Amino acid sequence: MNTFKIVLIFSISMLATMSSNGQKAKFGKVLMQELRDTVHAIEEEAGAAILYQYGKREIKYNAATDRMESNTEVYRKIKIYKTEYVHLGELEVLLYNSDEGVVERITSIDAFAYNLNGNKIEKSRLPKGEIMTTKRSDYWTSNKFAIPNVKKGSVIEFKYKISSPFLIDIPLWNFQYDIPCNESDYIVSIPEYYTYKERTNGLLPLNRKESSKWSSYTRQASDQNLSRKTLNQGGFSVNESRKTKNPSVDYICTVLNYHEENTPSLKDVDFVLNSNDFRLGVKFELESSRVTYEGAMKYYSKSWDDIASALEMSKDFGGQLDRKIKEYEVQLDELKDLSDQEKITKVYTLVQQNYTWNNEYALLSKDGIRNLLKEKVGNVADLNFLLINLLNQAGINAWPIVTKRRYNGVLEKDKPSLVELDYVFVVALLDGEKVFLDATDKFISAGELPLRALNPNGVLIDKSKSISIDARRSKGTLLAIENPNVEEINVYNTVYFGENLDLKCNESVKYFGTEASRKRKNLMLYTSEDEFIGKLEEQNSNYSIDSIKILNKEISSKPLQINYAYTLDGNVDEVSGKLYINALLGNGVQKNPFVSEERQFPIYFDSKMKENYIISFKIPEGYEVDYLPETVNTGIPNGMGSYYFNLQAIGNMIQVHSTFSINEGVLPPQYFSPLKKLYDKAIEIGQQKIVLKKID
Repeated sequence: MNTFKIVLIFSISMLATMSSNGQKAKFGKVLMQELRDTVHAIEEEAGAAILYQYGKREIKYNAATDRMESNTEVYRKIKIYKTEYVHLGELEVLLYNSDEGVVERITSIDAFAYNLNGNKIEKSRLPKGEIMTTKRSDYWTSNKFAIPNVKKGSVIEFKYKISSPFLIDIPLWNFQYDIPCNESDYIVSIPEYYTYKERTNGLLPLNRKESSKWSSYTRQASDQNLSRKTLNQGGFSVNESRKTKNPSVDYICTVLNYHEENTPSLKDVDFVLNSNDFRLGVKFELESSRVTYEGAMKYYSKSWDDIASALEMSKDFGGQLDRKIKEYEVQLDELKDLSDQEKITKVYTLVQQNYTWNNEYALLSKDGIRNLLKEKVGNVADLNFLLINLLNQAGINAWPIVTKRRYNGVLEKDKPSLVELDYVFVVALLDGEKVFLDATDKFISAGELPLRALNPNGVLIDKSKSISIDARRSKGTLLAIENPNVEEINVYNTVYFGENLDLKCNESVKYFGTEASRKRKNLMLYTSEDEFIGKLEEQNSNYSIDSIKILNKEISSKPLQINYAYTLDGNVDEVSGKLYINALLGNGVQKNPFVSEERQFPIYFDSKMKENYIISFKIPEGYEVDYLPETVNTGIPNGMGSYYFNLQAIGNMIQVHSTFSINEGVLPPQYFSPLKKLYDKAIEIGQQKIVLKKID
């Protein structure tokens, strides 16, 4: 897909910006006060701050290539207050390359670090040539550079320019980050030949002014020397074949000016699909263009049906569906007497275990299913298109769902956009119910999705419209996708007291759903059970494992089960003849992931979850129960989450039952406070003690 995307990665997704005193910064200059400052004026706990940032995106004619191009200028100036933030001096710029050999290019990069040595400012410049360029994929090239001598107290600044022939979108520009931003200026200049949709992000108001200006260009080249596809990218006629005579063209540009000051950092950005959805920012998508000399208008995606039609016509999408895979005719014929559930599982496992994802995200097949069958390696679309074909061939109705990766944010259902789409997975029908599938992860079960595929919205592409999953039978059907993932842990433990008040434990743990997938992936890191045992004992110094047995390690359709026999030290305190035992043996909820006082955006969980502990203690001879904690049964309104804790003494046994659950994948922000209190309660109860006393 020919999209113009620039990504700056500051190690943990922090971008940077300009001036501490409200004055525009001048590259190559730093104020003494900026270096002397040790804390941010407003957010004293900030580890760094963007003092000033400036961005400009301008679509203008390039005489050298005889086409319209997007020119980007970026400048940022950052103050480092804490050592943990020196990584902000390490930057990466990603550039896009099309199949036709048309590329984005950096036209300049410069960067400085400033440090205070007494009353003298020391200046360190990025040496020329110290930019590492590597190929990320067939479409992306990485340009990395590290500003020298960045340390606590430094001020760093950098600037660069990029020229791009891709006009289909103007990527997201952020005004808000994980660190405060003192001042931002952003300018977008769009010629009259292009109409863009403006899309804003974030919860804060955006200061914007619009004006117009005249501009002009004079053509300097013949289109005979340029490819038709290249000309089309620039908005010129693909039908011209004669040499032009350098006509001068005047046109009007729409100029958008954005200015922000004292933008606060965005806090508590965990448990979101993409923090950029909630940061103050703006982006644009091309809606229509007018071919310069002919005056003809070209309209881009207007509805999900339009997008579906475009994908259907693509040889790399629609052309890869409805294919008969002869290589698997025999295996599929053997499934004819199985249930639909068994067919789905068998076909899914066949693709999952025999084909490998190459870590490339794509909406389109790269080299086609035939090449995948030969090479056994492909991108996201390759593997999931093969899965769709095999399911349909086995008699299971299956379709592609297109969406955007979780980490790129929520797909906006009322704003159809082909540019936003970058991922495809599968939906199948089982007894009228939707089953989501993605063959790119070798550890998840049928019916689960990898985290990268999770998005509340997706578009089902239905070529035939003969048996639709939706009553409207549209080519492009927008679906609300409820997170199908569920993770569950069931722990059963029988505990006996040893002679030295150590605890002899016989524990069986069953992992279901995504928790089983995660655990299986972790187990693959170890070459033997002994190595796994050694790591467990290293992480838990009071454990001594006597034996271990792992069941269903490589069978993703069944729960993973691990049986342990181990000795636990240090979990019993003896005071004045009484024994104090942690009722959950240190298990259960240990930390509240939510620390803010309030939250303005939804809480996204990777999956619904349930942790269930049943622990049976055998009361040692000569002791009886002195105290058992009270029963707790609490939850979040509307059953969105709960915590249950109960103890019972039956004969010479004490049974502890604890269950913590989150029953929805997404919680609205008004449930933040009850959710936070639920975690706090579970942590508090998890510290409760059973008390035994000696029998008189």
